[in-house]
Amino acid sequence: MEWTTIYRPQEGYRIFKQCYQNATGLCRCLLFRGTVYDNLNNYKRAIEDYNQAIRLKPNYALAYNNLGGAYFLQSKNKLGCPDVQKACTLGICAMLESAKDKGYCH
Repeated sequence: MEWTTIYRPQEGYRIFKQCYQNATGLCRCLLFRGTVYDNLNNYKRAIEDYNQAIRLKPNYALAYNNLGGAYFLQSKNKLGCPDVQKACTLGICAMLESAKDKGYCH
């Protein structure tokens, strides 16, 4: 999957549909589609995809990371902090550190 397609949302969505139809790597596909939705400023749909990925794979650090990021993009810092903190406990801490530097999280 070409991750640079997140900057070409229509191409990214096409790739997601293909991935999803093949039923391989569903969590990764949901994460990818959520990222496409983030780039389209469709945060509601992005959050739905990240949450679905987390339901399927509860320790999916990148999904928690991106979920927190979607909340931060909407200035909903109180909602984003727990997710990036969870991502950090699972091994991805860059967004939490950035959020702390910006004063979003403690």
